Amino acid sequence: MKKEVISPWRENRFGDKVRDYRVADVSGVVSVLSKVLGFIAGGVLGLAFYGGLMKVDGQATLATYICDAAFFVAVGIVGMIVASKIASSIALDKQRKKLRSQFLDTLESLSSSVASGKIIEDAFREAYDAMRTQHGEDSYMARETEVIAAAMDQNISLEEMLEDFAERSGNEDVKAFASVYRACRLKGGDLSVVLRETHNAISTKIRIEDEVDAKLSANKIELYVIILTPPIFMIWMRSMKDFGSAFTSLTGIVVSTLILGANIAAYFIGDSIINKAKR
Repeated sequence: MKKEVISPWRENRFGDKVRDYRVADVSGVVSVLSKVLGFIAGGVLGLAFYGGLMKVDGQATLATYICDAAFFVAVGIVGMIVASKIASSIALDKQRKKLRSQFLDTLESLSSSVASGKIIEDAFREAYDAMRTQHGEDSYMARETEVIAAAMDQNISLEEMLEDFAERSGNEDVKAFASVYRACRLKGGDLSVVLRETHNAISTKIRIEDEVDAKLSANKIELYVIILTPPIFMIWMRSMKDFGSAFTSLTGIVVSTLILGANIAAYFIGDSIINKAKR
């Protein structure tokens, strides 16, 4: 069965080709490079902990080379999968930040247009020109405002388009804006005030999140140092004639496995703590 490729592009219920921001858009080069580096790193890690088994009188045998190759490939495949997921996670985070920043600029453009007396529909048309000038023709919000403006020309309501965009964005700020706009339309309200307050709230939120990210960067570096130390230590120990042979014994294999397990657990626990701090 052919594996289905998950694409960040899809067709919405109105027939427009739009981006699903919940899906990582990883370029082919980055995808291949991350997998290759992950495979190599995983293979080296496998040899660092389980290399050199099946030696006879301290000399490598055919079984030693077979075991080394098997561990290199097996752990390399795991490393390739992990690296691919990390690349997707990084791409999603970049998409999230870029969309949020451009959405903030869009709100600023909408707020200025509505405050000058224009109706919201015309404000979105002007926002398209503003986003195209500010971020480029193919930028996220230039494309989204273009789709929204085209849909309104086909008598599709702005509420429906905003709800569709909010669903695809995976962004709580966009979802909140779509809900507030619908409520404002149904119950009445000063849209210019809504736009201005939403813009200010998101600006404050972005500033706080950037400050938190800056503080957590040091913690991430410390975590990576902690995670890399045991493999480097194992490679160094194995390079020493007196200690290297000790890791090929049954006791050495058990100790290596315990160290590797503790290292993996430390990474996931540390990563979980950092992610919770972000929230």
